Amino acid sequence: MLPISTRSVSKAPPPLPPQHGFSTVEKTARPFLKAFACGGVLYVFIVGMILHGGGPNVDYRCGYALTGCLVATVVSGLWCRNDTQKWSWARMIATVLGFYLAFGFVETLGSRQG
Repeated sequence: MLPISTRSVSKAPPPLPPQHGFSTVEKTARPFLKAFACGGVLYVFIVGMILHGGGPNVDYRCGYALTGCLVATVVSGLWCRNDTQKWSWARMIATVLGFYLAFGFVETLGSRQG
């Protein structure tokens, strides 16, 4: 008969508490892909409205809309990437659209000032 050891079996150490600034919640996968998908759909919608309305300088207005969509998309992507929570598609759409409208409002105020 083999002798029985009196030593206890080693256990894994207890999990460490989360450090300050780090979260255990998973982050959004591919935040810029989501942001650019939302911005692309927004841009196609705006270009469709511009083409449907017709009028002069269609190419200028399409290019002017592109810059606003790109800025809103990049800002939303950066915010999503740096956030600790996972973003849904609805939140991404609302953020891109909100930034586009906010930047458009600021551009409109700036063009009327001077």
